[in-house]
Amino acid sequence: GRIERPEYRSTLIDTPMVYSIYLPPCYDQTSQSYPTLYLLHGSNDDDNHWLRLGLQELLDERISAGTMPPMIVVLPFGNWIANENQFGMYSWETVFVSEMLPLVEANYRVDLNRANRAIGGISRGGFWAFQIGLLHPDLFSSIGGHSGFFDRFHAAPEYNPLNLVLKLTPETAPRMAIDRGALDYAAPGLDMMDERLTTAGVPYTYTIYPEGEHNNLYWEQHVGAYLDFYVAPWLNIEPLPTATPLGIEAVVFVTSTPRPTVNFASGSYLILPAVVFPSRSVSISRDTLFQVVQGGELDRQLVVGQSVIDTLAAQGITLNTLTQILPDTEVYQSLSSDRNRWTMLPFDRLTTRYRMLWLDEKNPLDDLSNYPLVFASDQPNFDPAKLTRILTSGVTALTRRSMPVFDEKGMIWAGEAIAPLTTRADFFHTSNEVSFVEGCPQTPPGVTLLGGFCSKPEYFEVLTQIGVDIVEISGNHNNDYGYEAYNTSLAWYSEQGIRTLGGG
Repeated sequence: GRIERPEYRSTLIDTPMVYSIYLPPCYDQTSQSYPTLYLLHGSNDDDNHWLRLGLQELLDERISAGTMPPMIVVLPFGNWIANENQFGMYSWETVFVSEMLPLVEANYRVDLNRANRAIGGISRGGFWAFQIGLLHPDLFSSIGGHSGFFDRFHAAPEYNPLNLVLKLTPETAPRMAIDRGALDYAAPGLDMMDERLTTAGVPYTYTIYPEGEHNNLYWEQHVGAYLDFYVAPWLNIEPLPTATPLGIEAVVFVTSTPRPTVNFASGSYLILPAVVFPSRSVSISRDTLFQVVQGGELDRQLVVGQSVIDTLAAQGITLNTLTQILPDTEVYQSLSSDRNRWTMLPFDRLTTRYRMLWLDEKNPLDDLSNYPLVFASDQPNFDPAKLTRILTSGVTALTRRSMPVFDEKGMIWAGEAIAPLTTRADFFHTSNEVSFVEGCPQTPPGVTLLGGFCSKPEYFEVLTQIGVDIVEISGNHNNDYGYEAYNTSLAWYSEQGIRTLGGG
């Protein structure tokens, strides 16, 4: 899927406004309308809040796998008005319903049926989701408040969700869900909402997780569960259609990546050890993996999804009976709650939410000849011929305190240790914040932050030695020695076939 970010102007509050919108894969190749979910951000946040919690990756993964129907998700930015206890005509509720929502429905193929429209939010956004949803019951069939912030005093009774729910009846009530972690400071208001929903006698769910505070870490761990709630009524919608070929020719390039040898005529099915992307784990020992897979040893940090267990069983592999096995939809949450945990994932499910673990500090894809989790398959998920490797690094640091060391030891020394790794990549991306300047001064010992940044022209050899393909020009220091030095440096990149792009 993709994200667009349309702008509009609110005439009610005379303010430029914006919203982000997620469009499912194949949106441009179909003419159908899609169920739509509106997700509101927390206090003092913006329309990227849900995206930073991993929403887009989870949507892409589930829609592509067919476990979730294709859908549109709208992420409004409430600007200053969403933080105001201001209700009635000049409020976030009115801007949302009378200005933003009509724009969305006029410009995108959203399903206009109430049954296929839902709203939810985090913290302050949970308050607004309930207020908007309850004031406009004809618009939304499901409402969610995730750590929703409710109290009796910040909204007049006729606008307060705590009062609005008391007017509901079982026949007219939308589907509703609220949740919090055990240590959430918004607990009193959520408990009060729980009491009032019970008094109203309407169906709802209130989930209190044994861990979790009022923060992004808690919400990130439960985004999948939130989506499960919203899409439950939409699961009978037809899955993602097959994409129509667009007639775009593939870009052909000479690869530097060695191709793993896999001698399966029917194709290969590959499973890899993995962790959630923020985990600090980088590698496990090859012996650990072999003992778990072939020796029946128990690793208490291993969490495995049921579908992987089934795949392994079909290959005659049985893990230790005490291994923690979870539904596939709960694996990510488990790994996020304890980042020392690891799992095994099919190659095609390694989205950007996860990171492959190396074996004994080596990329397992470099040598699959003795790897225990690659199998012959009539439904392959791995094609060595299509493998592309992208390597990214931080800034080059070819300046200041590095300069005396480079001058003493030489350019070959500067790159020889990492060149075996970097030259294996198809695309090696680094960033550089300085220009190459004749007579570039060194920084005297003991003195920091003296003068402008620059590199000596001979240092450019390091970039070619380690196989740099892309340089991100980052920071203002590129211009410290004037535009001529800057232009000369750009010309050198071009002459060596190094692509450049502007960065932050």
